[in-house]
Amino acid sequence: QYLVMPLHEGFMDIPALLHLPLDLRFTVREELLSMPNVGRYIAETEQILVPGVPSVHAYRELYADIRGAVNKGDSIVVFPQGSVLGVEVAFRPGVARIAERFDLSVLPVVISGTHRVWEYPFTQTVRFGQRVAMTVLPPIEPSDVSFEKIRRVETEMKSLALRDTGAPARRFVPERDGWWDGYDFDIDPRFTDLGSRVARHRLARA
Repeated sequence: QYLVMPLHEGFMDIPALLHLPLDLRFTVREELLSMPNVGRYIAETEQILVPGVPSVHAYRELYADIRGAVNKGDSIVVFPQGSVLGVEVAFRPGVARIAERFDLSVLPVVISGTHRVWEYPFTQTVRFGQRVAMTVLPPIEPSDVSFEKIRRVETEMKSLALRDTGAPARRFVPERDGWWDGYDFDIDPRFTDLGSRVARHRLARA
């Protein structure tokens, strides 16, 4: 039983992760409930909803849902980037908080290439015959979970994703994908050029 921590490229990450020999419950943004078909499956399979509007009550419900899934023996999937924009998007601190709160080992999973199968929301085209790579790293034991440890593993995960495996990682190119103004994300400080461009764009808008 783990807190599964995968890189995130799109909806096709889910069927890739279902190859793991674990009973998985996914944390998903509440806004996805409004999507045709996808929202219905999220509701019917009782995935864990992450509130769109943060509040004490909303997070109490979130933690109660996670506790219920953990008590049933499920492993919890949390996409630490919270975004499918690209490998450059920084991890959020929620993974360490949840792992510590529920005394779970963290299982890092490097996924790349899934964006070429279904690059939602940039295209509605599904492409068959694409190569996808998935690498499972050694788990981080509960006693070793910390923000600093997660940051170090984040670096390792992204380095693996950017290797030439025939399954290239999703890259965030604002000039192609848009700047996603009003959407909450940060650029990993290691990607200095992209971080500077995003910062300049946000400053110009402000």
